[in-house]
Amino acid sequence: GGRGLAYQLKETLGSLPRFRVADQVRALGPAERSALAGAGLRIGLHAVYLPALLKPEALRLRRLLWSVHHDFDDPPPAPFDGVASAPLDTALPESFFATVGCVALGGRAIRVDRAEKLAEEARRLAGQGPFVATPLLAATVDCEAEALGPVLCALGFRGRTEQDIETFSPNRSNRPSRPPRSRGGAAKRAGAVRPAKPEAGRNVPATVESGRAGSAPAVPKNGAKAGAKTKHRPRPSRPAADPDSPFAVLRGMKFGR
Repeated sequence: GGRGLAYQLKETLGSLPRFRVADQVRALGPAERSALAGAGLRIGLHAVYLPALLKPEALRLRRLLWSVHHDFDDPPPAPFDGVASAPLDTALPESFFATVGCVALGGRAIRVDRAEKLAEEARRLAGQGPFVATPLLAATVDCEAEALGPVLCALGFRGRTEQDIETFSPNRSNRPSRPPRSRGGAAKRAGAVRPAKPEAGRNVPATVESGRAGSAPAVPKNGAKAGAKTKHRPRPSRPAADPDSPFAVLRGMKFGR
C-alpha cells in the first residue's frame, strides 16, 4: 500500500522503476492515490518518482548521499549533465541510477520524467499504426534516432524492418490478458438448447412447460375462495391516560428539535 511505497521511495531518495513496486502500486486505493498525488508523487508506466527531486541541486545531493552510503571516496560522475539521457555505465550498480533519478532502458540511462514522456508519445504514435523512430521523437530523450530502437523495445514495442526502414508497433505479448468470458456467453456460442415453447391450446403454467422464470398461481389459505376479500380485524382502542399516573406530566411537555 501507500506506506510500503513511501518506504521504497525513501530508500531510493525519490524515484525508482515501477516494476520494483508493482505490488504496492496495485494495492493502492483511491484515497491513497489521491493523497500521494497531492504530495506531488507521479506514478508512470515505467517509473514512480517525485518531480521536485529531479532538479539539479537535489540530484547532486542524492548522488552524494548514495556515494557516502556505498563507501565511495568520490561520487560517480552524473550520468547526464544538462541532457535527458546518456549511455549506460554498466560498471555502476542499478541502485545508483535509481538514486540519481533515471531508469536503465535499452543501454541508456534516461531521466525518469523524460522516459515517461517518450513512452506516452510512442503510444500515441502507435495508436495511428506502425511508426518510425524519427529525430524529433529521439529528441525527447536527447539521443540520436539510431540509438532509439533498443529504448523503444525496452518500453514494450517491437521493431520490424522492411525495405531498410524500421518501424515499431506495440508488442502484443505485453498486453494484459482479457478476463475470462462468462459461462452464459459460452453456452450461447456452444448452441445451448432453449426450453421448448408450450403447444397451442394447452393450458399449462409457464413455470412448468417452458422453464421460464415465473410464479405459480397463489393458493388461497384455509380454503378461501379465489377473489374473496380478506377481512382485517379492527385495532383495539387505546385506553385513556390515567391523570394520576406519575408519567401524565410528560404528555404536556414539548421538546424542541
